[in-house]
Amino acid sequence: MKKFLTVTLTLAVALVGLSGVAPKFAARAQTTTQATQTATRVNVNTATEQELAAIPGVGPKIVKELLDYRPYTSKEQFETELGKYLSADELAALEQNITLGLADLNTATKEELMAVPGIGDKIASEIADYRPYTSWAQFEAELGKYLSPDEVQALEFLVTF
Repeated sequence: MKKFLTVTLTLAVALVGLSGVAPKFAARAQTTTQATQTATRVNVNTATEQELAAIPGVGPKIVKELLDYRPYTSKEQFETELGKYLSADELAALEQNITLGLADLNTATKEELMAVPGIGDKIASEIADYRPYTSWAQFEAELGKYLSPDEVQALEFLVTF
């Protein structure tokens, strides 16, 4: 009976101890999923028809419109053109999965980076200092030191790596 009680007590302690681990594991899994989703932004200026069709919520009509209005040179232009066919919510959802790719974070010169709306001299220097970029999570972590989350998200929509 003593051995059974010891095993039961050990198991109970282990389960209670793991209850603190489960939320941490779930949070880590969610963060990893978000990073993967962010890392797969599709460049609408260079994507193939098949790549565009694979974007969540994009059907044949929107693929055609995405192709017809290329190249996209600003968020305003993108929203004006696609806003004719998508609601504000649909447009916002689409923007979470794409980039205009106006500059490559790993190869653009300081001048090319500064041509992107929202990137000034200081941010262009910081972008160069943290190269190479291999994920949006890395970009968010490094630039999040200098920019608000909204500013970082706006840049993700405009640049690529």
